[in-house]
Amino acid sequence: MNEDAQTVETGIDDSVSYRHHYTEDAMRAIDDYCSDYPSRDLKAILDETARLIDIHDDGTFEYYAQLEPETVGRWVLGNAWDAPTQYDNRNVSLAREILTHYCEVMRCASAYAKRRLHDPTVRFLNDEEGLETLLLPERQTAIDSLRYPGLLKAAQSLIESRRHRARLGRHDSTRQAQHSRITDADWPELFQPIEVPLEFGTYNRMWCEALPERVRELTEEQFALVIPCGESSGQDTAELTQDATPKLILSIDTAGKPVACEAFAGGTLRIPFVANRNLFAELRSHLAVVYVFDQHALFVEYPWNQMTLGRMRIDEAELLERRAHENPDLVSAALENIQPCRFQVDRIVGILSGKSAPAWMEDIPF
Repeated sequence: MNEDAQTVETGIDDSVSYRHHYTEDAMRAIDDYCSDYPSRDLKAILDETARLIDIHDDGTFEYYAQLEPETVGRWVLGNAWDAPTQYDNRNVSLAREILTHYCEVMRCASAYAKRRLHDPTVRFLNDEEGLETLLLPERQTAIDSLRYPGLLKAAQSLIESRRHRARLGRHDSTRQAQHSRITDADWPELFQPIEVPLEFGTYNRMWCEALPERVRELTEEQFALVIPCGESSGQDTAELTQDATPKLILSIDTAGKPVACEAFAGGTLRIPFVANRNLFAELRSHLAVVYVFDQHALFVEYPWNQMTLGRMRIDEAELLERRAHENPDLVSAALENIQPCRFQVDRIVGILSGKSAPAWMEDIPF
């Protein structure tokens, strides 16, 4: 390990300015975890891995507690992560080893940071002396800190980052979804007449790589949902960006049956979750949506984090639907304090680009 990785700091002072992102340093610190010196290709993989992990961090301790190496690997390399070419096989194998090690460190760091933030008396050791004096939970975390030399530095960075985000989260603006106005100067093709209008509840997607540069720079997601809206009411921005927090609610599908929907913008946009589970599996930290009006468009990113929501959401949705079939009254109860539905995504068809779609895009049950 390099010298920085061996440094163990136990004092936490809110006046000390720590880097808000630990990932890049951590990746460098464990370069020699693999047997060979990292190649230029491996370094590029690790650099992009670090960048994406930091960008999609949603500010919760659960993010790092549930950080999953295979998911991050697919963010970076797509299908090549699971089926690398002979040329890439060695680099992918080493990247998987390094990333797995990093995730183990960060899971431990997240657990410590969460406890330390709420209980300043939690203490750690720089060596094994006094280990027997710790309570069982503290003892295990102390053992982890000795096993992973970079753990305490990572935990300190997480604590400061969470404090910083908590302060920012007090602003009213943080309750809105991120959004940008788009004109025909930014994206002329978007406003061309549609030759064959889609059926009600059916929408297209577009690869973000195919977006104009000005728009592509707004997102780190792989695709954007495109929703034609017609004439603007003048209140659309407020309506479609309100209440950034996603909610799992019950709604009624086209067959009149209860369906669990992921609701965005307070319920204005709804997507049946179980039927679109493969779609949600490909989100990273946001659902990107382009609302197209006659004279302008609105690009909105709704928070939806794969690490913190992905694993549990399908179970929650299936359970909610089972309960609603047993007791239909749950639907009306679930819609209390929910905004009227303006767009319900019952079906997604086509990719609005010339690029070929991955296999998963042809395998979404609707």
